[in-house]
Amino acid sequence: MATPLLDQMVELLRRSALLDTLPAQELRELATRVHRSDYDTGDLIFHKGGDGTGMMLVMQGRVKITSVSQAGNEVILNIIEAGQIFGEMALIDGEPRSADAVAAKKSEIVTVLRRDFLPLLKRHPDAALGMMVVLSQRIRQTTQFVEDSVFQDVGTRLLHRIELLAKAYGQEDAETGSIRVEHGFTQQDLADSVGLTRVSVNRQLGAWKDQGLVGHGRGWIVIHDRGALENFVGGC
Repeated sequence: MATPLLDQMVELLRRSALLDTLPAQELRELATRVHRSDYDTGDLIFHKGGDGTGMMLVMQGRVKITSVSQAGNEVILNIIEAGQIFGEMALIDGEPRSADAVAAKKSEIVTVLRRDFLPLLKRHPDAALGMMVVLSQRIRQTTQFVEDSVFQDVGTRLLHRIELLAKAYGQEDAETGSIRVEHGFTQQDLADSVGLTRVSVNRQLGAWKDQGLVGHGRGWIVIHDRGALENFVGGC
């Protein structure tokens, strides 16, 4: 029998690009089996080496996937936004978690257990193809991160991250052509996401600001002229 709570969960699951191909009945059945949890900013969702029992969907909020060295240095490997999934490798192979997942802000997380989702993948090729797309995107992101860390300078690494944030949060001003990016990250999070120090990020943003290329503040950045910024970084 339908209930408001069940209907709400079905709609939440449908927001995921991975699940929106499932038939309504299958989605409703899955909604009866998922586990919903709330996390405050900074809460650990799972840790590296923990049991990989399934994948998670961010219904609201933001999650950062991190790795911490023995010296305590943190690197942000990925940022997961509302509507996106994470922990999907465990869904496929059932192996322990390969990184930590931390709530970057207050978040609502839904967990889909491996035993419940694998039968759906077998019955619905579109969902299986969607999972392959997600895994391919993860590999591309990891490859880009490694290449940037090894081959690129500070400016290029930071520019690549800002361009990704602009795709997700950018709002273009029709009159000026500037792009305002309300990303909500701290300077430390930005630094961790590109494998740099906060001082390096602040110095680079300051240099771009002096050139009139960007403006920035707590949790936001404005790109005044994207083409000019890219040319400036390439020239340097």
